Amino acid sequence: MAARSTRIAVRNQTNVTLHHIDDSLEHGIWTDPLSPPAEIGPGATMWWQSESDGVATGTEGHARYAVFGSNDILTFHWDNPIVGANFYEQSVTGPFGIYFSGGTGNNTEATYSLIPNTRVAVPGYLPSTHGFAFPNHWPAEHITSITLPDPFGDILIGNAAWGLCGGMSFASRDYFESGKWAPEQTTNPTGEGDPLFDYIVRRLAQSLNVGDVADFMKYADPIYPNTDDPTLGNGRDWVMAHVAFPGIRDVIDSGHPCPIGLVLKQLPTLTGMGHQVCVYAYQLTGQQLVLWVYDPNSPGNDTITMIMDISRTDQALIDVNGTVNVPEHPICFFTQSYEQRDPVQPRRPAAAMDVFWVGPDGAIGTTWENPQVDGANWHPPFPMSPPGAARVDSSIAAVSRYAGAIDVFWIGPDGAIGTTWENPQVDGANWHPPFAISPPGAARGDSPLAVVTRYTGAMDVFWNGPDGAIGTTWENPQIGNGAWHPPFPITPSGAARADSSLAVVTR
Repeated sequence: MAARSTRIAVRNQTNVTLHHIDDSLEHGIWTDPLSPPAEIGPGATMWWQSESDGVATGTEGHARYAVFGSNDILTFHWDNPIVGANFYEQSVTGPFGIYFSGGTGNNTEATYSLIPNTRVAVPGYLPSTHGFAFPNHWPAEHITSITLPDPFGDILIGNAAWGLCGGMSFASRDYFESGKWAPEQTTNPTGEGDPLFDYIVRRLAQSLNVGDVADFMKYADPIYPNTDDPTLGNGRDWVMAHVAFPGIRDVIDSGHPCPIGLVLKQLPTLTGMGHQVCVYAYQLTGQQLVLWVYDPNSPGNDTITMIMDISRTDQALIDVNGTVNVPEHPICFFTQSYEQRDPVQPRRPAAAMDVFWVGPDGAIGTTWENPQVDGANWHPPFPMSPPGAARVDSSIAAVSRYAGAIDVFWIGPDGAIGTTWENPQVDGANWHPPFAISPPGAARGDSPLAVVTRYTGAMDVFWNGPDGAIGTTWENPQIGNGAWHPPFPITPSGAARADSSLAVVTR
């Protein structure tokens, strides 16, 4: 094995094709046969590798790719020297973002991900609904102790006035995972003995587990460098850009908000050394990263962000700024290990209503009222599908599977099951163009419809088929990228009367 080698893996997570322009090696040789490929297609992952050649040498190289049909360029630069820390530099133009993980060690792999520069958010999560309506501000008399894993044992937190942000961030995710909203009270709980206060303190204890406390201490150590250091190795900027962000993206892409720890000061300072927030959306444009967070210091605010440049970590280009309500810009952040717990005192969402029908022209009509909008007056009716989308005698079914979101179903003129949806966090809450989730003829023309949501974001739809069998299909945002499953019968033919109704329940 060569003394030094670097394997570059490129995950093209876009719908464009990348074409090789040129490459070069300043040090080393290509590891046969892994030179940069001529093309990297949409959704493909391709590799190349260079290695040292000779005595006491490392490997360094460049590669460039063009986005087919545009002037956008993607560049890679890697350097794995015989002495000192590994170095990487990358860039992309156009509506894309690029980041990598891995890349440490003498014989290493750096995995690059090319992604669209669109904002990606956890469906249904918002700080204003799943975060607390009161601030992370507690009177000094709130003193409590918590039990940490060995070797820490029982320790005194001391003043709750120091903050319970970790407990509030973890509790916020608890409410989301349970399909509930956080309590609507705007005043802080009264202290120990108050069920909500005790619950937040218990969640604080879990947010201060041994591993997370160790990370706070490690990244607050004055010896730990901010930028990559030839002697000390990768610094705090590397952790944020190449460890924490890839981890955050994985959690958000799986449909969950991600609690993180922010390191604000270096040791020996303990008071105000850290803060904890919950990330629920990201956007990477080129090398500028924006993270949207629930910040317990700013209740009810859906616009809190952290912004940074992740292009290089060997110099002070990562300046974590934005609107997080802390005294200093974070010097580092890291993902925290979350375990779900049952929340207490959830609130009921605002009692808004939406009504749907089939119009004389076969368009799906709707109207709505919201107790928080226009004095709870009903909105003027409007169509949310083109004419002819549904049979004039079609049934209608609707379900809300995320906070504020709606999916509607009907039977089209060809007997296919049609649907459309709107989500207040997607496309300005505009209705999505209707589409079919079954082939033509799947349902009897006058069949009833039933729909249920039994997992967060998942749906099951049921109907009567022309042969008297009960048909169904389903989709789950965590399976197959949320694509609808092919329809299938759950009974033999003739099981249902032609005029039978349908009912479905989740228990």
